[in-house]
Amino acid sequence: MDDARTRADLLEARPVIDVGALFRGLVLLRRSARIDGRVEGRVEAAADLLIGAAGCVIGPVDARDAQVAGRVEGDLRASDRIVLEPTAHVRGELSAPRLVLREGSFLEGSCQSGAALASEAGSSREAAPLEAGPPRNSARESG
Repeated sequence: MDDARTRADLLEARPVIDVGALFRGLVLLRRSARIDGRVEGRVEAAADLLIGAAGCVIGPVDARDAQVAGRVEGDLRASDRIVLEPTAHVRGELSAPRLVLREGSFLEGSCQSGAALASEAGSSREAAPLEAGPPRNSARESG
């Protein structure tokens, strides 16, 4: 979704789950899609996914490219990119080779990003946990 036309097409796409609709269960999407209603369950998108400002997903989301303007409560994984728009409210783990958090977006959780995730996305959706801690001084440790 790097070019402006594809992004604009997705923003204008007809919703698969429209405002006021509730879907419970597994949602499998083969083409680019937009969710403006509420999903309680897993969402798996083989292409680009937009969760509109009125959209809400309670459960894990897997997509090639995910753009969130609404609410997600669950882990969000993308094989290419995740974009959190200013109206996004996400609770969960973000994992993608590229992450964009626009000013005003809300994230409660953790992020994993980088080129290594791009190669892992082809073989497995599971990413290694991110370790945090003070940098190690190898000269001090060896002496």
